[in-house]
Amino acid sequence: MGQIEFSTASLPQADRGHAWADMVEQHLNAIEVRVRDQSAFNGKFAGRRVGDNKLVQVWADYQQVRRNPSRHETALSTFNLIYVMDGHIELRSNFRTGVVPQGDWVLLSNQDRYEFETSSACSCFLVYLAGDWLKTFLPDPDRALEGQPHSAGNWHHSLGYGLRALAENRAEARDGAGMDQIGGLLALACDQVDAGDTTHRTALRRRAVSLMRSLHHRPDLRAGHIAAELNISERYLHSIMAGADASFGSELRGIRLAKAAAMLRSSAFSGKQVGEIAASVGLVDHVHFTKRFRDAYGVTPREYREGADQPALAGAPRL
Repeated sequence: MGQIEFSTASLPQADRGHAWADMVEQHLNAIEVRVRDQSAFNGKFAGRRVGDNKLVQVWADYQQVRRNPSRHETALSTFNLIYVMDGHIELRSNFRTGVVPQGDWVLLSNQDRYEFETSSACSCFLVYLAGDWLKTFLPDPDRALEGQPHSAGNWHHSLGYGLRALAENRAEARDGAGMDQIGGLLALACDQVDAGDTTHRTALRRRAVSLMRSLHHRPDLRAGHIAAELNISERYLHSIMAGADASFGSELRGIRLAKAAAMLRSSAFSGKQVGEIAASVGLVDHVHFTKRFRDAYGVTPREYREGADQPALAGAPRL
C-alpha cells in the first residue's frame, strides 16, 4: 500500500456507513465495523506504508469495532498501536478493559479478539506493526499488552508528538529512521528499555537489524552493505553485533528463517513451493535452506508446513 485516502463526504448518504465498513476492512484491518446512523455517518482516513508497517490517521463519528480473528487467517504476527488524538475509546480485550482517553494509547495483538466503541467524534492514529519489527524494540510484546495502562513517565506524550511528526513528513527516505524513533518511544512508554539501551551503539544495532529485515530477500546481502548504509566500518558493525551476543550472520539467518516459517504457515503462500519461499527470503540453495531450517525448528520445511496446526511445530527458531 502506498498513499491511501478515503472519505465518506462525497458519497450518497444511504451508502456511507456500509462503504466505510468495507473500506476499513479492505485497507486497514480485517475487523467488523458498525455505525450508529448509516446515512448521517462521517468518516475519513489517510495513510501510507512505512516499511513493513502502516501509519494511518482516522477521523470518524461513533462506531463499534470488533476483531475476531479466524483460524484460517495468516499466522503472521501483527499488532495495532492506537493513539487517541481527540475523543476516547472504550476497549474490551484479553489484556485491558476500560477507557483509553485523549492523549493515551493502547497496543493490541491481531491474533487476539478485541472490541471497542468510540466517542461520538474520535480521531486517532492507527499504526499496523509487523511482529518481527516490533520485537526489535519490544523483546516481550506480550508484557506490553499486559502492562497497560502505563507507568513509565510521560513518554506517551512524546509518542504522540512522534506520530504527528511522522505523519506530516513527506520525505519518504526518512520514513525508516522516523519509524525506528516510534519504536524507541514505544519501548520507553512500555518501560522495556534498560539503562544502557539508549546508547549510540544500541541505536546503530537496532538500525542495522531494521535494515536486515528490509533487505533480507537479497541473496547477496553482506555485512558490508549494511555498514555502508549506516556509514560505519564493517569491523565496527561486527563489534556492535558482538556486544549484543549476536553476529551479523546469525541475525540475518534468524530473520530469513522466521520469515520463511511464517510464509510456510500462511494460507496466502500455500501455492508456493518450498524452494520458491526459500529463494524469496534470500536463501537460494535449497539443500542449505533445508538443513538450516531443520537445525532451527527441528523439522524440515515441508514437515513444518504440513504440521502448521500443531503447537509443537509452531515455536521460534532454535538459533
